[in-house]
Amino acid sequence: MNYVKEGTKCYLSQKGRDDLLFPNMDEGYSSIFLDDANVRIKKWFCDDEELSAVLVEATNIENLVAAHGIETVVWVNKNEIIKV
Repeated sequence: MNYVKEGTKCYLSQKGRDDLLFPNMDEGYSSIFLDDANVRIKKWFCDDEELSAVLVEATNIENLVAAHGIETVVWVNKNEIIKV
């Protein structure tokens, strides 16, 4: 199991070439985890080798509105992912 702690900064995803998801590093597209959250690491790559894509329940991310059970992909610093 993997999790990320409350208050951890993350970047929202955007569609890029070939409809792949990448982190949006523009101002206004970062957010934080509202609670400690279980995450599933995705084996995806981006230009910033320090970031890792994780699948998380959208209600755990500040400013995202979604029903419970809806998941989204956000990007976090690999050092912020706690493996148990």
